[in-house]
Amino acid sequence: MKLLSKYNRIYLTASIIVFLFIGIVYYFVISFVLIEQLNHSLKDKLNEIQTYANTNKALLPIANTRNLIVFYKPTLSPPVRRKFSNVPEFVKEDNEMIQFRQLSTVIAVNSQNYEVIIREPETETDDLIQLILVITFIIAVFFILMLFVLNRFLLQKMWKPFQFILAQIQRFNLSTQTGITVQETDI
Repeated sequence: MKLLSKYNRIYLTASIIVFLFIGIVYYFVISFVLIEQLNHSLKDKLNEIQTYANTNKALLPIANTRNLIVFYKPTLSPPVRRKFSNVPEFVKEDNEMIQFRQLSTVIAVNSQNYEVIIREPETETDDLIQLILVITFIIAVFFILMLFVLNRFLLQKMWKPFQFILAQIQRFNLSTQTGITVQETDI
């Protein structure tokens, strides 16, 4: 039984380490995918602004929503490559600091350069990551418990014939001439 207990401890420890490693990798992969999705959304809005500016020779009217903030600033800087960044900002309506994903670039409209800044909150992304991690954690705990229970009962059942023979060998006495019986197994 000591061997079985030691095996279970090693097996469960290894399982927990593997699940922790997988969970960490899973977190970073999901974070990367969701940030890329936000970046794609910001690029789509920028393309909409640039298409409108090229067609109408004016800036797209600003229609900010809770999930999208756009603003323009006249600038003397020449057009530059778009730049993604994370920006914390205090939101009065929620009375808290919220992390935003931001895309900034400079575009030219009617010979005037404008810095275009587009922001989307990361709160929904963070909430989704947390939900996925909680679900993954619950599944991992359930899986480890299931492995523990199955391992315990299956290994005990598998080792029972060996334990039976071992007990007979320990009680064996040459003077009694009692034979050792073997239990039938499907192994």
